[in-house]
Amino acid sequence: MGELASVLRFYEIASLLSKFYQPGVKFLITLDGLKYHDIFGVPRAEAEEYSANIRRMIQFLGIEEYFDFLEETELYPEHYTAKREENIAIVRRKYANRDSEIYPLIERLRRSAAYSLNLR
Repeated sequence: MGELASVLRFYEIASLLSKFYQPGVKFLITLDGLKYHDIFGVPRAEAEEYSANIRRMIQFLGIEEYFDFLEETELYPEHYTAKREENIAIVRRKYANRDSEIYPLIERLRRSAAYSLNLR
C-alpha cells in the first residue's frame, strides 16, 4: 500500500512540474527487491516478483512516462558476490562464537525484524 501511495505522489509531482518544464520530469525508482534475496534469503523469484509488481502497478495506472527503473544490484561492483560471501562467512563465524561486537547487534536486528514481520 505504501508503494502505491508513493507512486501516486510522485506522479502528482511529476505531472505538475511537467506543465512548467517542457522536457518533463521522471522519477527514477531504484528497485531493491534482490537485495532482500541476498541479505535475508527471500526466494529470488519472490524478490523479482516484487519488482515486477511495482512496474505493473505503474503500467496499470498508465503513468509510465513519469518513471524510469534501476535494479539496485546493477550498481554493485563485479566482485560484489565474492566479497558478500566472504563477509557473510566472517559474520556467521563471529555470531556463532558470540562475538561481543557482532552478537548483540544481530540479536537486536533479529528482534526488530521479527517485530516488524509480526513473528513474535
